[in-house]
Amino acid sequence: MTEIVWVLGAGFSAPLGAPMLSGLFTPEAFGDLRAVYAEHSGASENVCGSVATYARRLFLFGTGFERGVITERDRWLARDRGAEHRWLDAEAFLDELEGAALDEQGPMAKRLGSILTLLRDADGTPGVPPTIAAVRDAARRMLALETSRFALGATPKMVKNSERWLPYRTWRDDLKNNVGNDNRHTIISFNYDTVLERLGFTDGVVMPLQKPDDPNDPALPKIFKLHGSVDWKRTSAATLERTPDEHFPATCNPEELAIAPPGPEKEEITKTFGEYWTAALVALQQAQVVVFMGYRFPPTDARSRQKLLAALHPKAHIHIVLGPDVNHPHVVRLGALLRTNSPGAYVYTHPLYCEDFMTAWRLQKLNDWETWAPLARWGL
Repeated sequence: MTEIVWVLGAGFSAPLGAPMLSGLFTPEAFGDLRAVYAEHSGASENVCGSVATYARRLFLFGTGFERGVITERDRWLARDRGAEHRWLDAEAFLDELEGAALDEQGPMAKRLGSILTLLRDADGTPGVPPTIAAVRDAARRMLALETSRFALGATPKMVKNSERWLPYRTWRDDLKNNVGNDNRHTIISFNYDTVLERLGFTDGVVMPLQKPDDPNDPALPKIFKLHGSVDWKRTSAATLERTPDEHFPATCNPEELAIAPPGPEKEEITKTFGEYWTAALVALQQAQVVVFMGYRFPPTDARSRQKLLAALHPKAHIHIVLGPDVNHPHVVRLGALLRTNSPGAYVYTHPLYCEDFMTAWRLQKLNDWETWAPLARWGL
């Protein structure tokens, strides 16, 4: 029997409408959320209110407003006052915001606080701007909502009949059928969204804070969502439960969100998942085949990079699926990481989108060197 581990990142969900890193926290994303929640009695203030607007404007200020503006006064700030270039993307923003919230008297917090004051003064708004901690909580909620909003319309009928979901249904059915019972599959996901659950894999999802050997449906692959999920509710420091409310991230209290966003507190949050991570890494250690599908080890995610690379079997067959451009920096970097870490492994780079690979992979054995040798690309 061949043990196969699938490692899923944002690129896995992108064909269904999930945003990539460059699409987070933009004015367009804000407009999409307002369309859903502006009239929602339990969520409008959380999603569209003053603190949420400050969080989004702070992010855009730190990108020089190059990704757009929320208010006309922001346009004036960008033109006449000169906005800063503090972060390249949403991950770097969250990382700095988390650090500032941990020390609200520190220099980082004071600098971000001065920007919030500048934003307030530009609008002529009375009162004081929100605290760094409040803005941090709003940004976490934004992250949860924007990375999962695309799935709100994925009704069972849509998942069953939509052409966009067809490759996912094909992949799901192949895993359920276990490809002739020759393979056993485990899925490690770093996505917060509920794509796997909407595909019918809910009973395969292993929940943190339960024993790793607690029964899950044996007909499904075991699924570990190592950075949490938007349908998990933190009920105490040591307990989680799954919620059926698809609008939970918009209505919950900030401390109820069970996701691990970028930033210094990620380490503390994921400590809660200690045994959970251990069980996932054991599966990876045993895997003869590992497929990185839409996941590239984001530079800010050092913990995951270190632990997953250390767990890889030294002779594993590793497949990279990050799109058709095999010379893209993300593809080159991931291949170099894998080959440097595991020089004895077989690393194959597929010039395919995730949806392409989900359609065609089952036609070949993933640990057949002779089949995939032409794709063992070196020095890309």
